[in-house]
Amino acid sequence: MNKKTRRNIILLSSIVLVVVIAVIVWLCCRDTSTYSIKGQLKGGEDKFLVLMEMEADGVRPVDTINLSSKGKFSAKESIKDAGLFILQGEDDYLMICPAKDEKIIVEGDFYDLSLSSSVTGSKESENLRLLIDRQKKTGLFLKAIQDEWDMADPNAKDSLINVNREKFRMIHKAEKDFLTKYIETHHGSLTTIPALYTTIEGNQVFSPKKDIEVYKKVLKGLEQTLPSNKHTKNLRDFIQKVELAEGKTNNSDQTTQQNNATEK
Repeated sequence: MNKKTRRNIILLSSIVLVVVIAVIVWLCCRDTSTYSIKGQLKGGEDKFLVLMEMEADGVRPVDTINLSSKGKFSAKESIKDAGLFILQGEDDYLMICPAKDEKIIVEGDFYDLSLSSSVTGSKESENLRLLIDRQKKTGLFLKAIQDEWDMADPNAKDSLINVNREKFRMIHKAEKDFLTKYIETHHGSLTTIPALYTTIEGNQVFSPKKDIEVYKKVLKGLEQTLPSNKHTKNLRDFIQKVELAEGKTNNSDQTTQQNNATEK
C-alpha cells in the first residue's frame, strides 16, 4: 500500500469517526420527551382529529390522528416545552395542556368535543375542563336570556332591554370573579393564559387597559414556573406594548390639556 492510499484511508476513517461521534452526540442531546393520548369518541367512526399547537399568531398543525371504525384513537406525541394544544374535529375542538410522560385519555362526542369530553391523565388538561365547564354554564345562561327575548311579545321588549342589560352585567361580573379566583388558585399554571383571554360573546372578560394588573399577575406566576416558555414571553411582550401605548396616550392627553390651558 503506497503512502497516498494510506493517507486517503486515514482521512476517510477520521471523517467517518467524526460523523459517528456527531450522530451519537445528537442522539444523546436531542429532546425525546413524549406523551400519549388515546380514547374513544362517539360519532367519530373512521374520522380524524387534527392536533394543533397554539402560537402567538394562531395555531400550528402538529399531527393528524385517525380514528378507527369504532371511534377509537391512540397516538404518541413529542413535546419539547409546556404548551397549549387543540384537538380539532369537524365541527368542534378540545383543548389540552400535556406534560412529559403523561397518558391522556379522552372520552366524549366527536361533534361536541368542547362540551361533552372528559379528560383524565393530565393535571393541566383536567384544569382546563374547569374553564370549559364554566363556559358551558355561562353559555346556558346567555341562551336562556336570548330565548326569553325571542319569545317575548314585541311590545314587551322595550321593558326587557334594561332587565337584560343588568343580567349581562351580572353574568360578566360572575365570570370575572370566577376567572380571577382561578388565576389566583392556579398561580404559575399555563392554563391561566386561556383564563386570561376568556371572552363572553366576543368581548374579553379582562380588558388589557382596565385589568392590566391581572395580566401582570398571570405573568408573574409564569415567570416563576416557566420563564423561558414562549407563552410567557408572548404575554410579557403584550403587556409591554399595552403599557407603551397607554403611556403614549397619557402623554398625548397631557399635551392636549396643556395646550387647552395655554389657549385659555
